Order: sequence, then C-alpha cells, then structure tokens
Amino acid sequence: MQVQSWREDAACKGIRPGLFYPENEAEERKAKAVCGLCQVRECCLEFAISSGEPEGVWGGLNSRQRRRIARSRRDLRVFSAV
Repeated sequence: MQVQSWREDAACKGIRPGLFYPENEAEERKAKAVCGLCQVRECCLEFAISSGEPEGVWGGLNSRQRRRIARSRRDLRVFSAV
C-alpha cells in the first residue's frame, strides 16, 4: 500500500472533517461510530500514533487514548532494551 493510500478506502471519506474534532462526548461517540465501520481503521490509527497527531479522533481513538498507546510502546522498547 502506498503512503496514506488507505485514505481512499476510509469510512470517513467525504464526511465533514469537523466531526472528528469533537467538542463533547456525544460528538466523539458519533466519530468513533464511523471509525467502527471502517476497513482501514488500523492504518489510520497507526498514522496518527506515528505522526504524533495531537487532536481529534483517528482510528477510533481520541488523543488521550492514542498517547496511552504511544507511551506503552515506548515503555516496551525501553524495557526490552534492558
């Protein structure tokens, strides 16, 4: 797969981008519902984590959830290097 070619198959393609930058929990649930139907959700999530995307819902997770995954991965790398 080419760099970011996954976006062509994303369930959010054509949906108002503002939905994925929610202002409250109800809006976040709507964004995550779209992600739940997406066949390229994992690619989207990996892109957001690897690029350090600071805002929004990507791959079905909000920024706090993505930071938690990134932190866990860093901790695993440090632990396995010991």
